[in-house]
Amino acid sequence: MKVLFLGNSSEVYGDVDASGRRGARAAEALEAEFGEPVEMLVRRIWPTPALPGAIEKWMAGFQPDIVYLNVVSFWFNYESVPLRLERVLGRAGKPLKSAGIKASQVPWLGHTAAFHWLRERCQKVIGGATFFEPDQVTSVISDCARTIVRQEDVVLVIKGPRGQGRHNGLKHSRAWAEERRQYVHGALQRLCAELHVDYVGAQEPRYLTDPLKDVLGDRLHRGSEGHARSGDEIAAILSAAWERQRSSVHTG
Repeated sequence: MKVLFLGNSSEVYGDVDASGRRGARAAEALEAEFGEPVEMLVRRIWPTPALPGAIEKWMAGFQPDIVYLNVVSFWFNYESVPLRLERVLGRAGKPLKSAGIKASQVPWLGHTAAFHWLRERCQKVIGGATFFEPDQVTSVISDCARTIVRQEDVVLVIKGPRGQGRHNGLKHSRAWAEERRQYVHGALQRLCAELHVDYVGAQEPRYLTDPLKDVLGDRLHRGSEGHARSGDEIAAILSAAWERQRSSVHTG
């Protein structure tokens, strides 16, 4: 069995051992369930217009049986102060953006309470910019999904933005962020219903019902326990989708 795992920066960030990351954990669980080797190709994705073309190449080269497509609210809800500075100041803001992003990735600085406090204050005073707008994300993901299902017999699962991690520390931003998440959530629900593929989402943001636990110092990425928990959940999702979609093909 071959699984194309289209994830995000959690697949590469931090010092979590490769064998303990969620993709490897999910592959191990699927091997145990189905009694056959599982080859997992993990790719970190970013919802630019070039993504459908990249996926088309991965599909052709890898020929997966299952594709797991992970859509995260970080893409359209995280308010980046460095990104806003670059957009407002143009070329003059590029060094500030680069310095801000590098600082956030240095554990002794970016993983401290003081840094997070300063970031929230800057978001409040300066404001932040999101990397993408909700309609940009839904348009690109729609093109990706249609590219994937062109391959005969592939089982596609789209995991929508469930809001497990709260990207907005400021209370006035949370309603705005949830409105954007609901826009993407609803659009992906409709897309998956049209394409007859599995969709995994959440009507309520999961930071209220099942908040992200075991996060690293940046408060965005999972630690070892978080990867293990996520990997087991993904394996269960993929197994159910495989059984459902395969049975519908044979009985249809």
